[in-house]
Amino acid sequence: MKRKEFLKYLRSQGCELLREGRKHSWWFNPELNKRYVRTLA
Repeated sequence: MKRKEFLKYLRSQGCELLREGRKHSWWFNPELNKRYVRTLA
């Protein structure tokens, strides 16, 4: 899955971007009250 498709999927699931790092992004899902890290590979 390409990055653009993955970001679209996360947003469709209700996730919000918390912050962008140099090599990773932090996402938060308020419905589940969980955070996720997406590394740039």
